[in-house]
Amino acid sequence: MLLDSDVPAVGQTRAIFVLSSAALLFGLWVYWRHGGTTVSAVGIYNFAFALFVGFAGLYLLSGSTDEESLLRALVLCYFGHVTTWLLFWTKEPPPEPSGPPPVDPAFLRRLTWIGILVACAAAVASLEFLGSLRHLSQAAGFVGALLVAIGLLGDERRPPLLGCLLAAGGFALSVVTSNSYGRLMLGSLGFALLIVIARRMRTRLVKALVIPGSVPILLMMANMRMDAVRANHPGAQITGTGLESVASPLGSFGALLSHNDAGFLAHAWGHTFWAAAVSLVPRAVWPTKPAGFGAELVPILHPELANSGHSDAALFQGEWLYNFGLIGLVLMVPVVGFVVRAADLFLARASARPLMGRHALLAYATAVIIAAGLPDLAWGTFTFTVRAGMRLAVLVVVWFLITDRRIEWSGPTLPFGRSGRCSPTPGRIRPTVAGSSAASPERPASSSAGGSACGH
Repeated sequence: MLLDSDVPAVGQTRAIFVLSSAALLFGLWVYWRHGGTTVSAVGIYNFAFALFVGFAGLYLLSGSTDEESLLRALVLCYFGHVTTWLLFWTKEPPPEPSGPPPVDPAFLRRLTWIGILVACAAAVASLEFLGSLRHLSQAAGFVGALLVAIGLLGDERRPPLLGCLLAAGGFALSVVTSNSYGRLMLGSLGFALLIVIARRMRTRLVKALVIPGSVPILLMMANMRMDAVRANHPGAQITGTGLESVASPLGSFGALLSHNDAGFLAHAWGHTFWAAAVSLVPRAVWPTKPAGFGAELVPILHPELANSGHSDAALFQGEWLYNFGLIGLVLMVPVVGFVVRAADLFLARASARPLMGRHALLAYATAVIIAAGLPDLAWGTFTFTVRAGMRLAVLVVVWFLITDRRIEWSGPTLPFGRSGRCSPTPGRIRPTVAGSSAASPERPASSSAGGSACGH
């Protein structure tokens, strides 16, 4: 009945309001519920759903829009998302360990200073460079802020207030240097820092503050966006609130549905996914590199802006529709379900791993970058692979530059949650250099009374 084009206008308006409100509340509920005190990948993706579908529907309802196509877009987005949740995301991630994972304080101190240097260099570069170099500098700033947060909040002996304040300062610095463009990047950085803070604080208060706190941040970014647009187009009559880019992807998805019904939409049969897979190849190396999904949308939705460098968005649902038609929205359910679930498990396991050196850091930071980048995936694969790919590339470079020491563990071991893995007792960690032994002649390093041995 909701998809019937003969529904009266009043009924369509009411249905749009109900579905938008349901999407907003459902996404926020899953974000709050999933993962307990931690910020999970499933929770982040559902928060993005609440914003780009629930809030977007309410915002578009208040303006002039095609209510029939908007209603159809909301129906397909909402019921497809709820189905994905029922099939793949109702299971909670592995339980957290009863205590904090052991860490190497000296390694975390080095990590903090390296993160500060990377973030400061990225802030300077973002003000000097434009184009792809600017995007690269923003990715470096993202990684630098993340490393500082991990270094400061990873050690339980340090007061968490300092780490939280510096994390907030890193986010504020990114807001200033972003020039109000790239709000998805700022949202991903905010989620990355929240993952680290929630891992340390272990309270739902962190997640609770995000919901009301996102409102003033969103309004502030909207005002900054409008100021930047006016500065770039002096004398032009600029209308809007700055929130159009948050809500327009849902409207574009509805427009694609109308084009598909009329037979005007030529399906790409996976071409945009291939474009996303090779998105990090420089165009100078590959001049004929395929364009991303956003560029492909412009001739369809805004032909007057073709060849102007403009890019559009129509949600991840729109990309599946563009590639495979309505059957693509069915195929999307298992694919997105598995991908987000895999990211969630990866983050849970990496968070439980002791931060004892470069390899543990690489796993944890990679998991955080992927999970925090899921709002980009809600816009399409090209946006996700470009932004998350650049951040991971910067992370790998920093990872190679970080000096590491081999760590040997001694003393009794304790089980790590229900995972069956073992962890050393905090305070019994001794760094050694290669070729030397951590054990003293008086006491072997591999055993203790009453403890179970774990090989590392």
